[in-house]
Amino acid sequence: MTQATLTPTEKSELIDVLCGLDPTRRGIPPDQRCSKRRGVLQWMPIQLMPRFEGDRLRVLRVLLKDVSSGGTGLYSRRSFAMGDQFVLPVRFAEGGGQLYLCRVVFSKVASPRHYAVGASFIDSIADPDATAPVPTSWLRGQI
Repeated sequence: MTQATLTPTEKSELIDVLCGLDPTRRGIPPDQRCSKRRGVLQWMPIQLMPRFEGDRLRVLRVLLKDVSSGGTGLYSRRSFAMGDQFVLPVRFAEGGGQLYLCRVVFSKVASPRHYAVGASFIDSIADPDATAPVPTSWLRGQI
C-alpha cells in the first residue's frame, strides 16, 4: 500500500482538511467554495464498493489529485457512475490513518485514457494501526 511521506506541518494541514467533514458545505459550486483544497498528486489504491448483491470489493489504483473538507478529486483509468462508492484509505508513514467512505458526484473524460472524478466524503473511521476492515454497515450500504 502506498504511504505518503509528509512533514509534520503538511500532516497537520491534511488532517485539518480531512477532519472537517462539514455536511453544510456539500454541493457548493467551485466559485463559492470556502474550504481549503490541498493538492496531493499521489497514486493510491481505493476499494470500489459492491454495486449489487453478490458483487465484491475491487481494488483500483487512482491518482489522488486533491482533498478538501467535503471530498476529493482524482484521476482514474476507468469511468465511475454517479453514486458509486469507494473506500479511500489515508495512511501516514509515521503510522495511523483514516478510512473514508466516498460517493462519486461526477465523472468526466479528462483525456482519451483517463477520467476526472469528484467524490464527497460520506463517513470515516479511525485506522490507527492500518488494519481496520471496511465496516459492515458500509458494505451493506447502510450509510
